[in-house]
Order: sequence, then C-alpha cells, then structure tokens
Amino acid sequence: MDKGNQRLAYMVFTGAMIACCIGLYLAQSHWNAAAVSDPVEPSPTPLTPSYPSEDVFWENAAAFGLKAQAESMEASLPGATEYRLAREGLEDARLTLSFREGGVCAFLLRLPLPEDPGEAPRDATPIENDIYQERLLYLRTEEVWREAAVKSLCAALDSSASCTAADFSRFYALLQETTQKNTNKDEKAGNLSFSSYILYQTGKNFLIVAASRLDV
Repeated sequence: MDKGNQRLAYMVFTGAMIACCIGLYLAQSHWNAAAVSDPVEPSPTPLTPSYPSEDVFWENAAAFGLKAQAESMEASLPGATEYRLAREGLEDARLTLSFREGGVCAFLLRLPLPEDPGEAPRDATPIENDIYQERLLYLRTEEVWREAAVKSLCAALDSSASCTAADFSRFYALLQETTQKNTNKDEKAGNLSFSSYILYQTGKNFLIVAASRLDV
C-alpha cells in the first residue's frame, strides 16, 4: 500500500473512531437525562414490631412492681420458656413467656386460686378465729401481689407504651370479675390482648392470666 492509500485508510479509521465516540457520548447523555427525569423510587422497608428482649422484659417487670424470684423450668415448649415464680409468703406461681423475632410477644401467668374463707364462723374458738384471720390475710396478700403482677407484666410486654394506666386497671378489674363470678374475660387495649379464666383441676384450681401483643 502506497503512502497515499495509507493516509486515506488512517483518515477513514480516525473518522470512524470519532463518530463512534460521539455516538457513545450522545447515548450516555440520553441515559443520564432519563435517570434524572425518571428517578427510581426506593421500595419501602416493611416495619417489624419491636418485642422486648427477655432480659429487658424482666427488668421492666421488676421496675413496674413485680416481686418474685424467677427460676427457669427445665421442661419448656418450643418458642417458649416456663418459669417458677417464688413469692414471699405465698404459694409458687408459674409464668410462661412466648417469643417471636428474639423478643417476648406474650405471657401466660398461672396462679393457685385460694379458697374464699367466707364469713367468720360463729362462736369460734380462739384457735378457729386465728385460722380464719390467717386465711383472710393470705387472701388479701394474694390479691395485692396479683394486682401488682398483672399490671407490671402487661406494662413490660407493652414496650411501645400503647396502653395507659387506666387500661391496666381495666385488665385487673376484669380479672377480679373472673375470680368473683367465675366468668371468662377478654379485652383489648392499645397493642395488647388480655384474657382471664379459671382452670379447674382435681384438688387444685388455678387462675389463668394471658396477654399477647396484637402486632404478632
């Protein structure tokens, strides 16, 4: 190939490269303009409920007034842990915690239901009167502990503070109706669902209190 043809071939090749670069530039400008005019909307991240961790649940329950020494039981259901609650001057209770996404989403409290001593016996001997007074004191102590436990456990479960003190008092009032009238009770407030009923077993009756998060 002579020098004239080499020069011509070089000019053709150079022109083709310049045209290619111009085409790429124009295409890139079009893509950038499209990206600016039509921004991609980010997909919303689904919100997940925040359940209190087990440690935080116990800390909050104690801070709200729960008085008991909790001991984990060996036999527990999948996704749940059962505790024995040692109560000063009272028979032990049982508490089962259910878990979801690494936190506590529900609880079930099982309380021995003491018998109502009824009216004071007539013409009671000093010993009989002492026994009656002891039963009254035990029942009153049980009621005081029960009220504090129900309110504190519900408050600890309600980590988003969706319920008010009036809601917790309402829950306890329903529990009192269960013990006095033997009626099952269910209620919802804020993010909590509350239930109470009596479980009858041979030789021993139990008061059952259950609460769960509605956003489970």
